[in-house]
Amino acid sequence: ALAARLDPMRIEDPVALQEALTAFEADRAPDRKLLVALTDTMARGFATANPVMQAGRQLALLGLEYLPGARRFFAETLMFGWVR
Repeated sequence: ALAARLDPMRIEDPVALQEALTAFEADRAPDRKLLVALTDTMARGFATANPVMQAGRQLALLGLEYLPGARRFFAETLMFGWVR
């Protein structure tokens, strides 16, 4: 997290702050790419009329509904990403 990168003793130092922000942004880049790809895939999956895709979509939604661990993992991944 960003807070872990910030040294309270050096927060006033603009160079140290910029370094921490740059490193944080670089760490989050894979998560941003994953989120864009995932939302694009989900949009395509929900828009298709293909019966196989519709069945897969229904199974995925049922899994999220009845498997609390899967729902929690999915939600936390979307909120916090892979990098923690």
